[in-house]
Amino acid sequence: MKILTFALAVLLSVSAWAEPTEPQLPASTVELLQQQGWQPSEPSPQEWGAWQRGESRLVWQSWQPSEEGETWRLGAEQARFHSSDEAARLGLSRGWEFAITPAQTETRDELLSLAVTLSRDSTVWRTYGKSVQGSPLEVAHLGTGPNRTLFFGVFHGDEPAGELVLERLIEYLIKTPTELQGQSVVVCPVVNPDGLKAETRVNARKVDINRNFPAKNWSGEDQGTRYWGGPAPASEPETRAVIALLESYRPHKIVTLHAPLLNVNYDGPAGELAKRMSALNGYPVEPDIGYPTPGSFGNYIGRERKVPTITLEFPEGPGGAMWLKNKTALLEAIRYVPKP
Repeated sequence: MKILTFALAVLLSVSAWAEPTEPQLPASTVELLQQQGWQPSEPSPQEWGAWQRGESRLVWQSWQPSEEGETWRLGAEQARFHSSDEAARLGLSRGWEFAITPAQTETRDELLSLAVTLSRDSTVWRTYGKSVQGSPLEVAHLGTGPNRTLFFGVFHGDEPAGELVLERLIEYLIKTPTELQGQSVVVCPVVNPDGLKAETRVNARKVDINRNFPAKNWSGEDQGTRYWGGPAPASEPETRAVIALLESYRPHKIVTLHAPLLNVNYDGPAGELAKRMSALNGYPVEPDIGYPTPGSFGNYIGRERKVPTITLEFPEGPGGAMWLKNKTALLEAIRYVPKP
């Protein structure tokens, strides 16, 4: 009898383990769903929850880890994003999956925002491309608000201070979540990891990434120098990855970190933001860098596509000093709302 009772207890415990109870969504996730216009719907027996918005349906259900799709990271937790014509899916290693059908233009951003609410430090890291030598190009997403700011560091590998400054910015925003109210911030600390490793301005194919963008003034001249724009516009994987990030994120303003000219340079409708940042860091405002920059990032996205773009030029010096000097100016860039 004792043996039968023990066997029955084991069977019940295994059954309970095999059919996990539905975990609770954080209140911040539910609040975000409501803000995005989703309404609760009746889930199927296989689903933990369901929401409806017009013709779109979002479900929350169990998920088996898969290698399909993009690698995302929620703190120490791994996640996968995959999109097809039928659905977009975000699977978390804790066993959750969000699926939206049908996939829409804004689906990635919505799932990304959900991932931010589920991250223990409110930060999602996404691999958005690879360098010539295969190093991952990673970007951190913080906040879920409508005012979107994009930061880039280390276009040039011999200008390393930008990496540390942006890492400090991420740390500060995690510790100071009030700065993210109404904000979405995307931070790419290193655009050119191969150049950073080699301590060279150019990437592994000797191309200046900041002159490789398909702006109208792109030029393939100066081959063999550290200012070569490459064999063709957007010939480099780093450049193409940045362009794809711009298209998927659609920022309201952009800040790139460079050295050593000590100024706040700007392209496009960014004069007001440049003045505000200058008032806080003491760097002079320079609407023109003083020499031609064919195929530059500022020409491509600022002047031609009219996205307010700041090129913040540090002086020579360690990244720690640059962070202390520019902290308030960078926070001002996040808070700034461009005029329509």
